[in-house]
Amino acid sequence: MAYCEYPRDFMLFDVTPVENLFLMEHMPHAPGDYVRVYLYGLMLCRYPSEDASAESVAKALGIKPEEVTEAFRYWERAGLVMRLSDRPPRYQYISPHRAMLTGTDPQDGAYQYRDFFQKLQQLIGADRLVTPQEQAKAVDWIETLKLPEEIVLLLVEWQVGKAKKAGKSLRYIFRDMDAIALRWASEDVRDIESAQEWCKRDGAAAQAARIVLKHMGLRRVATLEEIQLAEHWVGEMGLTGEEIAEGCKKMVHTSNPSFGYLDTILRNRQNGDGIPYRKEVQETIIALGATGRPSETLSGIYAGLLEKGFDHSAILYAAGQCSKKDKHTFDDLRSRMEAWLREGITTREAAEEYARRREPGEQLMTQVYEILGLNAHPTRTDISAAVNWLSAFPQDVVLFAAERSKGMLKPVGYMSKILREWQMKGINNLESAKEEAASFERASAVNSGTAQVHKRNPAQQYEQRQYDNEQMKHIAVNFNDLPGDEQ
Repeated sequence: MAYCEYPRDFMLFDVTPVENLFLMEHMPHAPGDYVRVYLYGLMLCRYPSEDASAESVAKALGIKPEEVTEAFRYWERAGLVMRLSDRPPRYQYISPHRAMLTGTDPQDGAYQYRDFFQKLQQLIGADRLVTPQEQAKAVDWIETLKLPEEIVLLLVEWQVGKAKKAGKSLRYIFRDMDAIALRWASEDVRDIESAQEWCKRDGAAAQAARIVLKHMGLRRVATLEEIQLAEHWVGEMGLTGEEIAEGCKKMVHTSNPSFGYLDTILRNRQNGDGIPYRKEVQETIIALGATGRPSETLSGIYAGLLEKGFDHSAILYAAGQCSKKDKHTFDDLRSRMEAWLREGITTREAAEEYARRREPGEQLMTQVYEILGLNAHPTRTDISAAVNWLSAFPQDVVLFAAERSKGMLKPVGYMSKILREWQMKGINNLESAKEEAASFERASAVNSGTAQVHKRNPAQQYEQRQYDNEQMKHIAVNFNDLPGDEQ
């Protein structure tokens, strides 16, 4: 109890002095509610109360507690209050006259952040002018929350992009960004890499929150608390949108679905509650080289493979084979095992034997694809063909046939035709194959008219008579004695 004090109703009839410097220099530029908070706080300085808080001030002025906090941050930046502690919040008022003498001038800040404000306006766009109050809020993120300018600009760019993509108005964007800036400060997000990672996680969380709201039949924007829950599901629990949607289906039996109720469902499912074959599905996920946790969808696919006659060992082996081919989903696994089923393969032993038989053909076909310039994985049909080729020809003969097939419209089919013809002719070594190819090229050249082949005329195939010089004199004609030259 104080040694001396005023009566409780004394302050109602007393006055709170306000310096004219505040009224003339600070009040004209400040938002109205910020002025009200300043004056109410000034009164509390004169009449301290142990129960005073942002909540009590907000209740007295008919505003929100966060608006009281924003106001004190504004006056802290202006140099008229000094924050003494955060928990609980405590402020010390500074005389406007003293603030002026120590060089604190709100206009200095405007000049200091001139380039920053220009970039800020460019990001917001010409259709929506940034108000002085919003400029002050952005500076507050820098000075009070200690966020670097480039991080603040990244925040603005990201939020504007999100709003435009969703077709939302930018009217309240600074209110939304203020909440995020506070989170970044509390989570120590102060560099580009961590901010970009935060945005990436928040984007996935926002998508997850929209999925939940849609299942709940609500047409509104998710609250900050709901986004934070969704961020936990996506980030820490590693759930996909499909898995979250599955959890939503469990809420149809409750009369009061909520994000909190769904969180309980998802946590229970993460622990394996109610998911058949949880252990086996988790092992299959690891064998696939995938991420995530067992879900009802994955459990259903696994159960379907068991029903078709596969055992767990075969499923794990197939998952490992899929991973080697950069295929890491349960759909990839199901597709491979259905192909095995068509070959009559349901056990790991049969699959390994099938792989041993296929391996030489697969290796050969990979070389063939490289020679043919095909940028793809060999098909199952092509690998089977390669196995058959190796049973009839040495590998170098097959690769030579590939060289002969480069540039064809359907090179693998053309290659198969060459090998069939060689097999019919008994050609089974590289030398014979090259001779056959050279013979084929000569015949093709003749048919196309490009070969220089000189055939003898049958009419000239007789024995020629030979003459000596004396006989040639009697046969030769002297053109000077031709008729008509007598004169």
